[in-house]
Amino acid sequence: MNLVPEIKQAFEFAKQGNLTREELDEFEHQAIFIHDQRNIAIKSLKQGLKQGLEQGLEQGLEQGRREAKLEMAKQLLALLDDDAISRATGLSLQEVANLRSQ
Repeated sequence: MNLVPEIKQAFEFAKQGNLTREELDEFEHQAIFIHDQRNIAIKSLKQGLKQGLEQGLEQGLEQGRREAKLEMAKQLLALLDDDAISRATGLSLQEVANLRSQ
């Protein structure tokens, strides 16, 4: 078991304090519990970071797709009517009209 320095220090202190075998066992169980809780927290943090990165990536891709549609629509404004631009880009008629009015 890889103990954090504070727990190791506490074990040394307990040994020097002439604790009974039962007290040492209880102390060890508490140390294991703390160690397990620490590992759970680390795992949860890693999972949260991974999930956050995945969500951020998906949001970034979606935003990039939207910006590409808007850019394409802007380039088509001089060539096509709003309905044709809407069908070509997937933007709503209102979004195309808003681009045209800018």
